[in-house]
Amino acid sequence: MRLSEEPEKTVVSRATLVRLVKLVAPYKGRLALAFALTLVVTAVGMAGPYIMKLAIDEGFAKRNVQLIETLALVFIGAQVVNFFAAWGAGLTIAKLGQHAVYDLRARLFGHLQVLSLSFFDKRRVGSIMSRVTNDIDTLNEFVSSGLVNALTDLLTLVGVIAIMCKMHARLTLYVLVVAPASMLLLMPLQRKLRAAYRATREKIAAVTGFLQEAISGIRVIKSFCREGAYDEKFRTANDEYYQASMRAFRLFAVFLPGVELSGAVATCVIIWYGCVALAKKHAAATLGVAISPAEQAMSVGLILAFLGYLDRLMMPLRSLAQLYNMVQSAAAGAERVFEMQDEKPEVTDPPDAAELPRLEREIRVEGLWFAYEDEEYVLRDVSLTIPAGKVVALVGPTGAGKSTLVKLLSRMYDPQRGRILFDGRDIREVTQASLRRQMGIVLQETFLFSGTVRENIRYGRLEASDEEVERAARAVDADRFIRRLPQGYETRVGERGTVLSMGQRQLIAFARALLADPAILILDEATSSVDVYTESVIQRSLKKLMKGRTCIVIAHRLSTVIDADIIYVLDKGRIVDRGTHRELMARGGLYAMLYGIQFRDVQIDDNVPLRRPLRPPGRLAPEH
Repeated sequence: MRLSEEPEKTVVSRATLVRLVKLVAPYKGRLALAFALTLVVTAVGMAGPYIMKLAIDEGFAKRNVQLIETLALVFIGAQVVNFFAAWGAGLTIAKLGQHAVYDLRARLFGHLQVLSLSFFDKRRVGSIMSRVTNDIDTLNEFVSSGLVNALTDLLTLVGVIAIMCKMHARLTLYVLVVAPASMLLLMPLQRKLRAAYRATREKIAAVTGFLQEAISGIRVIKSFCREGAYDEKFRTANDEYYQASMRAFRLFAVFLPGVELSGAVATCVIIWYGCVALAKKHAAATLGVAISPAEQAMSVGLILAFLGYLDRLMMPLRSLAQLYNMVQSAAAGAERVFEMQDEKPEVTDPPDAAELPRLEREIRVEGLWFAYEDEEYVLRDVSLTIPAGKVVALVGPTGAGKSTLVKLLSRMYDPQRGRILFDGRDIREVTQASLRRQMGIVLQETFLFSGTVRENIRYGRLEASDEEVERAARAVDADRFIRRLPQGYETRVGERGTVLSMGQRQLIAFARALLADPAILILDEATSSVDVYTESVIQRSLKKLMKGRTCIVIAHRLSTVIDADIIYVLDKGRIVDRGTHRELMARGGLYAMLYGIQFRDVQIDDNVPLRRPLRPPGRLAPEH
């Protein structure tokens, strides 16, 4: 079982990192404030070792008690300033990060709404959910906390190096040669870490996707007693995520000891050089030996100050090493988020797209060819006419292309060849919104949102009043059963409408479609999943819903299309016949065979005679 649709990548591109930083670009004011406060924190933090140097070299060495007291008060004051500046910087950057991530999640969700159906056909729901939740959460952690830490650490590094150079250039050079040189040994791990963190994002997406699929299909899983098999598959997916995470942690575990090793080596260099310089300075004072100005400038206070600044130098390096962990994870998540954000809808409105007026004359399909991706053509040179105000049925075997044709009519996809005209206007020249506003679609499996009955009906027209909602329900005979529900119209229907029967869900869908008042009504197997009695109730509602509208009916139950004005028969992506029920039966083609399979004795195999089923409710054509 393939758990992830994501391609394997091992390098997080510079462009991804730049876009990651650009997340905070719209908040320049807050970023500037955070930067200013961070400067204060950095400056105050760097003052400590220098104050200590002055206290030792100018206070203790010269027995200047007043200077020591003054320096103590300055140090305490600096820590108070540091507290408030650090608090302000942290709060500001946290607000900035939360706003940035909020906007990103909102933009990503909005972008998902405009992507074409082909995008969702190729991806699992769980994988998409993982990008909007798990991957953005990693960005939230980076932007809200990692960014301010990175800013503080970088400023501290620059400031500390500048002060150390000012105090003793030669000793600073030794430290900068030794410490970074030790850390360079860790650089080969970067590429492996990038790959490891990308793998963890992909594996958690696989776990999320598998979980979503298992929960959605729990009835099927239980029906076939496949709990154990799915549990094993989930364990496999979960174990892959565990292994990927552990690999990343093992690689990262090398970093902190490496940084500590660099600090230890630099400490030895400072102590060695300082002690040697102090010894030479003492020899020069007692024996008159000539020494260099650098050695002459050495003091106990300077050595201790350098050790203090080394600690402040290593703290950002330790923090940056930890931040590297966060950046790699955030960058891997960002790459997946940006990859989705960069997806372009295949079906788009042209720049000069016009609003489509309400259908008045006809829908005409001319030479339509269509295939999903690189598959074999599902529709082949299909041409037909649907007069306004008429009932047109599409019938044929499973896989003939009926539902695909309806998707093209509503421009969920664009054909590879051919065109669809509404009153002579190509639907690719008008806005998708104005086209779809004319259509009310009722599917075989009605989708209800997990709100109330009233909210689901009002989805057809959000500005509709309560009275209009109830009037639509009464018109399709849904009002009676709705009022018998525990809270009537305010009853919550559960996820996907699970607290209602199939027939009740269909009636709510009819009320929703009627409230939208579409010019074109599309019924895709709208009664195929209900019992005979419920179908008779739904048929009464359908007649009210279909009155005065252009209706396109897809049906396997041919009893539902006997009275259609035109019936188009599709087979293997082509229209093989057309006419009324009477005309098609008289010709004895595919339609007559399908009808016969359902309603009379026929034999489609020499050795397998079919039994006669019950006659359908309602009249049959006189000649039958």
